[in-house]
Formats: sequence, C-alpha cells, structure tokens
Amino acid sequence: FPVDIDRSIIESVLSGFIEITVGVDKVSSLQADLFIQLPCAALIIGWAGISVHSQVAGIIGDTDISMKPYLVGKLLQGLIAAFYTYIILKLSDLSLLLDRAAFANAYNMSAFYWQDTLLASCRYLGYALIILAIPASVHKRGMYR
Repeated sequence: FPVDIDRSIIESVLSGFIEITVGVDKVSSLQADLFIQLPCAALIIGWAGISVHSQVAGIIGDTDISMKPYLVGKLLQGLIAAFYTYIILKLSDLSLLLDRAAFANAYNMSAFYWQDTLLASCRYLGYALIILAIPASVHKRGMYR
C-alpha cells in the first residue's frame, strides 16, 4: 500500500463494509491503539454494511427511489463519523477510556467532587455544540444549495 497502514486494519474495515457486526468485532480485536480502533469502528457503523444496504434495496426495489443518494450519504456518514470520533479522541482525556475493573476506584469515590464532574460535563457539552455548529454554519452560508 502507498500509505503505511497495517494490513489487519484494512482487512477489518473491508469486512465491516460488507457486514457491520463482523467488521466492528475485528476492529475491536486489533492490537492497535484507540486512535485507530474507534474511528475505524465509527466508519463501519456509519456506513452500515452491504448487507444492510441490500435489505434497503429490497424494500425500495419496487419504488422509483434511487439507491445512489442513499449510498453516497451513508459513505459520507461513515467518513464524518470517523473524523468526528478522531477529533473527539484528540480533545478528550484518554485515561477515562482505559481498561479497568468497574469498581477499581470505589474506595476513592469520596475524593471526587461534584464540581469536577460538572466542569467535565460542560466541557463535553461544549465539544458537542461546536461539532453541531459546524454543519449548521456551513448550511446557513448556503454551501449546500
């Protein structure tokens, strides 16, 4: 490949382009960091897989609805989901996503203050509002007309 990407990642994503569950399972079992696994899983889930698209085609087969806009939209949904997932991972504190037992820190719960939780929640709300504002501002400027 012209780009230095591990072959197992490409195989996992291609599997996900065919069948969503198999692809996400393969991506989750990769020996890669979260900056690779989560955007790949978001891409697969956004695309939804050929098997889902075949079911949609079967439902709308007797109508005059075109599959082309649907397929382009699903591809864009997958790419945008992967992009947003990567950006959110870069902005987030990855220590929250580390593998650990559910109640590993239960004895330290008294050390958590509600103000810290409120600030973290406000920060994530801010990220979500920024992400939602980008498409809205592009649409408002008339770039989708």
